[in-house]
Amino acid sequence: MNKKIISVFAALCVLFTVTGCGSSTSAPAQGADAGTVSDTPLKETASTEEAEKADGEENRETDYTELGSDENVTEKYSFKDGDDEYELDFDFDTDGFINDLEMKGMGEHSSGTTGYPYDGSRGTAKELEGNIAVVSAFVSTPECQWDFDELFYTEAFQAYWLGLETAVKFIEEKSSEYGHSPHFIYDWYEHPELIYKGTVDTDPMDMMSTMQAADQYIDSSIYTADILESTGADQVIYMLVYNTPAYNHTTSYTKIVLGMDEEYPYEMCNMLMNVNDRENTLPSTIAHEMLHTFGAPDLYTTGGISSYFGFTQEFIDYLKQNNVNDIMRVDADFDPDKREADYESVWQEMTEITAYYLGLTDHSDIVEQWGLEPSQHSYYN
Repeated sequence: MNKKIISVFAALCVLFTVTGCGSSTSAPAQGADAGTVSDTPLKETASTEEAEKADGEENRETDYTELGSDENVTEKYSFKDGDDEYELDFDFDTDGFINDLEMKGMGEHSSGTTGYPYDGSRGTAKELEGNIAVVSAFVSTPECQWDFDELFYTEAFQAYWLGLETAVKFIEEKSSEYGHSPHFIYDWYEHPELIYKGTVDTDPMDMMSTMQAADQYIDSSIYTADILESTGADQVIYMLVYNTPAYNHTTSYTKIVLGMDEEYPYEMCNMLMNVNDRENTLPSTIAHEMLHTFGAPDLYTTGGISSYFGFTQEFIDYLKQNNVNDIMRVDADFDPDKREADYESVWQEMTEITAYYLGLTDHSDIVEQWGLEPSQHSYYN
């Protein structure tokens, strides 16, 4: 495979199927044609009046319980998944976090240097080793707004925090089994510079326009150079979190850069918080999307990045028939007795196929057996 052929791939993860991921149906674009970035300051709030009006017009249903800033945050996170309700522990000092943000300043850095020191070979997520900064940006759009005044007291914020924390621990643990030791720096309480509030003039349910707008937003508004210096990291992943409505059918998607000198090298996971009347916050979903940025292809389809590695339908059927329980193939379990485990842990595995394409190992028997194309990491190691 010629590395120059591949530039950018958007990985769409369809969440709630027995086999994990599949095709996604996008809603018609309703935002700006090209997707433009707003210069709205980080601490400026979205219009709750407009959001409520839009909710009513679309009969939008939401399970978020917004608490006033003078109330105590519950230690339990309650949410609805379709017709089922769950309750999980939420171990995060929200009031302390907000006070810390006020003291340190969210998104405020000493020099305010945006951009990324790009060498033209790979994107911002290179390999699963060393310190890796994870920037989370809660992004409002005309169609999907956050109430920035109450953001940190919403169940959406709590759900994302739980999912991110669990996903990161899973990736670190599984990487260590292959002799690698990545360290993700994601904790907003310790590093408030890793969390942003932003506004982008696009529709997150329109994948292509959103990725273009997100590239511009990251380039102009996120102080990547400062983040790398303050965290001691030399790699970074951007998690852009959108407050999509329950009726949304588009699933989360990821932009990765493989081997070309891109104008924007930013590798990002666009996390859509609601899909098909379910909360899109499974730790396995977040881990799945994050692993795309390091080169892992989907193992449920021959399309997208998988086509560049020579995946055939016979190969996909082989994985399914042999019940390969890989994080890049299986996403969720719909057995009611097991469903809660989806929100509390990542029970999937990281098999030799994914480990190979992540650069955690330089060989895979299955890849050799099926004559698949080599990992992107083989070009740099």
